[in-house]
Amino acid sequence: IDAYLPQGTDLGSIIQSGPMLTVVALICWCLTTVGDLKCIWTGLRSLGDMPITRHTQILKFGKSGYEIKSVSLQRRIFYGIVLVFRGAISFTLWLAGSAFLINYSIMPAELVLNAIALGVI
Repeated sequence: IDAYLPQGTDLGSIIQSGPMLTVVALICWCLTTVGDLKCIWTGLRSLGDMPITRHTQILKFGKSGYEIKSVSLQRRIFYGIVLVFRGAISFTLWLAGSAFLINYSIMPAELVLNAIALGVI
């Protein structure tokens, strides 16, 4: 436990100590998952703004540009379900990742390694 707690009273040892590194790792992990949840929320909002027609209409601009003009009801429901599941998975990963960083990262080197591993997920 001595390796986890700060060894001195100077600012450098406090910043490099286990509790401060845990807070930094948790902030980075929360920002990563909030970014994903923001993307999901944007998808849900754009899905709500899209007009519903009988068939999905996709327009082509030039060689590589596309625009979705309208979406059929079936695709809208399917995409909404996918986004809800993606949001549930992202929220679950946020909870499990935070608990993992708090409970299983005792040494500062392990904490950094675990935070990097969570970033890959």
